[in-house]
Amino acid sequence: AEMRPGFEVVAEALGLREKIAAADYVITGEGNLDRQTLDGKGPAGVARLARELGKPGFAIVGRFSSETEVSALFDGVFPLDETPPFTRTAELLRNRGRELGSRLISRA
Repeated sequence: AEMRPGFEVVAEALGLREKIAAADYVITGEGNLDRQTLDGKGPAGVARLARELGKPGFAIVGRFSSETEVSALFDGVFPLDETPPFTRTAELLRNRGRELGSRLISRA
């Protein structure tokens, strides 16, 4: 047996490198984007892989701590900033999706 980081195993099984290489943009998500994200969580791995492959990477997140080291992983972070009881999640996701779409169109 060989010990490997979980993200590497999942990314390899999904062919994530090839999929990101073929993409124009990379969008990932996280409930709470903060310093813990850097400790092997999927969104950080996705962002690093996108950066390595020269692809713009964005995150749509529940909450964002705005830490420099975390935000530096992404070309843009779009927080929902919704508090319980989470009654507006669908509306906020649509709004952040529109914001992201506008940013992508302006880059083209």
